[in-house]
Amino acid sequence: AGYNHDVQAILNYKSQWQSIPSPYKTAAGSFDMKFDKKKVDKGFWAGGANFFSDKAGDAQMRTTQANVSLAYHVRMSRYATLGTGLQGGFVQRSINASALQWGNQYDGMAYDPTLATGETGGLISKAYLDFGGGLLYNYNNTAGERNVTDNHDMKVCIGASAFHVNQPKYSFYQGGNEKLFMKFVVHGNALVSLKNSNVGLAPGFFYYRQGPAQEIYAG
Repeated sequence: AGYNHDVQAILNYKSQWQSIPSPYKTAAGSFDMKFDKKKVDKGFWAGGANFFSDKAGDAQMRTTQANVSLAYHVRMSRYATLGTGLQGGFVQRSINASALQWGNQYDGMAYDPTLATGETGGLISKAYLDFGGGLLYNYNNTAGERNVTDNHDMKVCIGASAFHVNQPKYSFYQGGNEKLFMKFVVHGNALVSLKNSNVGLAPGFFYYRQGPAQEIYAG
């Protein structure tokens, strides 16, 4: 929050697999800003808010989350800052179990919707709190927009964060002990001008780890 611009707003929307009866729909947005821009020579506070809404499948499994963030960036030198931030939010998950088909409803020959499911029916809803935090190092030797033509620009950003640190219970079942794994993220990107040319390099990477799953981007 606040490291990249004085004020920043982002909005995303995705509608996936339109050919199926119940397309997956996802919307997300965020807003963040610096609070005390006049004191940036020593450090500055920043904050923001973001939301996420997702609906998937015939059972309309829905996840809605809203978070607020607070960060402080210490100025380490003329061009470098080190920031730390905290995030907290509220999550609501729901699923329409009555729209699903279960193994108990197959009579050995065909599906029979009149047979008992053996499951809890109707709308199942669950809510929980979610918390995270992280660190961010940022180096930027130019106050202007991205520009490599003056042969000396260098921008470097490296961060690490942890999400779901309270590991909230995730199961729809009463008494279920399934918890949401903590999610760890390490990321970095840069923009480096090459001397005596109008060319710059822009490397970047993301590494995600959550329970037994991981994902890596590099480019």
